[in-house]
Amino acid sequence: MKKGLILFIVIGFILVGCKSETNNGISTESNRSNVESAQGTNPLNSSITGEFELYNGKTLKVAVIGTSPQIREEQVVFNEISFEELTKGEMVNYDAVFVMKERLNQASNSQYADIYLNSDIPVFFISANSHLPFTLKDTEYSQSWEWTPGNMFATGVIKDSDNGSLKELGVGLYNDEKTNEHIKATYSLVFKQIEEISL
Repeated sequence: MKKGLILFIVIGFILVGCKSETNNGISTESNRSNVESAQGTNPLNSSITGEFELYNGKTLKVAVIGTSPQIREEQVVFNEISFEELTKGEMVNYDAVFVMKERLNQASNSQYADIYLNSDIPVFFISANSHLPFTLKDTEYSQSWEWTPGNMFATGVIKDSDNGSLKELGVGLYNDEKTNEHIKATYSLVFKQIEEISL
């Protein structure tokens, strides 16, 4: 009886060991293909070395309310403007408008909501997790609207030329990590969105 029990335990260990090795082999292969698949579909085109794809499209001219961001692209030109210039409708020479974090409070004043809602070019609110405090007249921007992990870092709006409805735009940060490299990569994706809209 003891010999049978010992033999049963030894065979059990052998089978568990074989099953574990097989599962580990399958898991490793499965994980490897998932990583390769994710790299091919990742919008930031992150490689294992952490390099992100630059925007290589046409030259873009972007109006900026606030301080112009630091970017990697040379074919994107920023021109800092005031809210007064925004209200005068002088946006026809631009491909987009960026409202930077330090101007978001003022940007949420109800007097500007119609400008954003009727804009024929995209208006992006940088470091805001939603366009609502800017497009709803009775909602004010506060700390609760600031970017947090899991939300868009650059959220935008544009009036749909086909039906006049509001079209939402946006890009989040890679891995929800707010680093200079990830912020610059996010701007590259925003520039791609702008180019697609202007085609």
